[in-house]
Formats: sequence, C-alpha cells, structure tokens
Amino acid sequence: MVGRTQLAALDHNMNVGRKQATTKSRKLRYRTEYTKQKGSWVEKNYEKKKKYSFREDLVQAALNAAGSDADLPNVHCVELPPNLTGEAAPSKEDIVQRMQSRMK
Repeated sequence: MVGRTQLAALDHNMNVGRKQATTKSRKLRYRTEYTKQKGSWVEKNYEKKKKYSFREDLVQAALNAAGSDADLPNVHCVELPPNLTGEAAPSKEDIVQRMQSRMK
C-alpha cells in the first residue's frame, strides 16, 4: 500500500501543472463529461498527455539494484472506457458557450 501511494505521488508530481491541449488550429481543447452531482453534461479542460518517463527510471534502478542487466519491460497504460450515462451528450460548442456565459 505504501508503494502505491509513493507511485501515485511520483505520478502526480511529474504531471502537475500540465497546460491545456490545443487543436492543430490552436484552439483550446475541451472534453465533455457527465456529472452525477449536477446531473448534466459539463465541459472540462483537456490537458496535454501525461508523462510516464519516471516509470522507466524506476524499473532501471530496480534492475541495477538487483544486479541484473536485463532490458526494460514494456510499460502499458490502461485505456478507460467512455462515460456510460444513457443520455446523449450535447455538442461541445453548446457546453462551452454555457460555461463561458456562466463565468461572466
């Protein structure tokens, strides 16, 4: 359990402060999400991809500490399924416009 907490802390520290991703035309990217708390669709910032380079460093350090010269294993990230609400999402433009008009 301590190891998981330490890995979570390393992952967080490596990826904190990521900037919002942009499209090829340099528009900010958003993702739609259904929240149970509000009971509606909301728009959230789409951040740039996370960095996982610290994992390779950890595995290499563990192999070196064990006295092994084996190659690094291939690290895979888990893809999570989309949100299943049973309700169709409105267009991103509508949600972004609603969010921006609320912020004024």
